[in-house]
Amino acid sequence: MTAPVRLFLFSSDEELDDALPPSAMSPAEYLATAPPWSPRLDDTVLWLEGAKDPLVISPLGRLNEIAPQLLEAAARLEAGQPALLRTASDSTGVFLALEPHGEEVVPALLAELPAPLSSYYPLERSFFYPPEPVDQRAALYAHLREHRADLVPRRVDGTPLDRIGAVRWPRAQTISALRAEAQAAFALLERLAS
Repeated sequence: MTAPVRLFLFSSDEELDDALPPSAMSPAEYLATAPPWSPRLDDTVLWLEGAKDPLVISPLGRLNEIAPQLLEAAARLEAGQPALLRTASDSTGVFLALEPHGEEVVPALLAELPAPLSSYYPLERSFFYPPEPVDQRAALYAHLREHRADLVPRRVDGTPLDRIGAVRWPRAQTISALRAEAQAAFALLERLAS
């Protein structure tokens, strides 16, 4: 099986439409091949393997805000806890919930949350600074626990997404994929900063 979760970036000369641009590659591939183009770090794509077709979350957002979330999600899944990933773009955040079920992980939710939760990040150190100090990670997971039955999977455009819960991935493989993508993303950011 292909890695259940993959991150893609693409050339800053290309635009993102319904399909991945021709230059699309993972951060690890970019590091290994050193293509002649600069990647768009603000417009990453998350590819989730599906039963038939992949679920592509695009645009996912800024790589520097996605990488720590992937590590956090891996740690939570390893501890048997649900994990949230938030899109990191300038628009309202959309949240993907990954839920552990025994030795499997189910991508169980793709939804917007009400304000101010929609601005929060599921991290100890958030990229959003509200006027009042708040533990954003704790607030998000409390909302998920309390309102899980009310949260309906939807596409980013708001249309229902009925196939999201039909996929199950091996938990160990999902954790490994999340960590590998995060580590490659951090390495790429470090290389581009030097």
